[in-house]
Amino acid sequence: MATPLRVLILEDREADAELLALELSRAGFAPEWTRVSSEAEYLAELEKGYDVILADYRLPQFDGLQALQLMQERGLDIPFVLVSGTIGEDLAVEAMKRGAADYLLKDRLARLGAAVARALEEKQLREARQRAEASLREAEARYRTLFEGMPIGLYRTSPDGRILEVNAALAQMLGLPDRESVFAHYRRAEEFYVHPEERARWKAWIERTGVVRQYVAQWRRADGSAIWVRESARAIRDGRGETVYYDGAVEDITALVLAEEERQRTLERLRRMVEGTVRALSATAEYRDPYTAGHQRRVARLAAAIAREMGLSPEQVEGVEVAGIVHDIGKSTVPTEILSKPGRLSPEEMALVRMHPRASFEILRKIEFPWPVALVSLQHHERLDGSGYPEGLAGEQILLEARILAVADVVEAMSSHRPYRAALGLERALEEVRTQRGILFEPQAVDACLRLFATGFKLDEPNGRD
Repeated sequence: MATPLRVLILEDREADAELLALELSRAGFAPEWTRVSSEAEYLAELEKGYDVILADYRLPQFDGLQALQLMQERGLDIPFVLVSGTIGEDLAVEAMKRGAADYLLKDRLARLGAAVARALEEKQLREARQRAEASLREAEARYRTLFEGMPIGLYRTSPDGRILEVNAALAQMLGLPDRESVFAHYRRAEEFYVHPEERARWKAWIERTGVVRQYVAQWRRADGSAIWVRESARAIRDGRGETVYYDGAVEDITALVLAEEERQRTLERLRRMVEGTVRALSATAEYRDPYTAGHQRRVARLAAAIAREMGLSPEQVEGVEVAGIVHDIGKSTVPTEILSKPGRLSPEEMALVRMHPRASFEILRKIEFPWPVALVSLQHHERLDGSGYPEGLAGEQILLEARILAVADVVEAMSSHRPYRAALGLERALEEVRTQRGILFEPQAVDACLRLFATGFKLDEPNGRD
């Protein structure tokens, strides 16, 4: 099927114009053509949207090169083919330099169809390239707008550390007024880092994995002060896998780091206050009962070791240790003569002693510990089978920390001297918890305790009444 083609023919002879149209028809086109011979007619037709212009070089009023220039001055891109009876090589070359698509002689019109087809194809390629370039410019403009407008610092560096691109946010982060100032102040990416070895580690990681996420380091601002940054980056590589450049994003987290450091200092101060409070409470109980001197400390040490051996978290281990230090604070409510009485206690006196876990709870519950210290102290004489006191709890009703403390408490108490009996010894104490494993005492806590002593764990000097 013939291809429609709108043709503007610049020719002073009708017969020659008809011959051009005939040749186009033979080449597979369906030409709709208009002939003009003067400059005025030519200019009037230019704006009507022709697909191709065929122009004789020599016309009565002007020539083909002038016609080409008039078209170009109007910003039009129409394939322009010169057709002439005689045209020298120099003139033909000049026409092509000025933008003519092709030239041919009137006695060789057989190549007209091919020349026009090629000119139309070249125009399509030009238009496609122009569209691609326009899209690229638009994409670059969007990228630049995004790059400059992002509230976080963005950069691009070469593999050898040269700074290729930065945005305004990064400049501000470094204490500089604009991106140009960054290039003036810094030459290489290594200069950002307070500790150069950080950059070396960063580069080793990104070359191995292709990405770096949430990398925290100290950067140096232009005035020499340090800031903390969190950096994420990726390596952009070519088809051979070679790194072309690094693209990265940086957040200034100095305020977060300083806030965390202050939080840690506050926690440490609170921890020291809690420790002081705990030691004071422990000393209060031991002051009233010299036989319990050291008992709570030894129980706390053993209970913490058991908890650690069982794989509890550091926070749980610390909670167990604190509970151990103060678990007998309630004995301060028991008359001193009962606590230090030699020989067996009467049932009434034993009942008073057995009130000390609840007394401990009432004292400790008023202190806001970060661990369940009051409940652990309340339950450390409960037993798995429900035979303990003060509430007769059983199994999982008893806190794990209390079950651990119970094992440590019994081992230390049986190993220590009492006013009413001599020390029974460590072997007897370990045999007791081994025999009552799963009956009175938590199996995991018993196993951990036995492993500790089997591998050399030592109690402090045993002494006191439980």
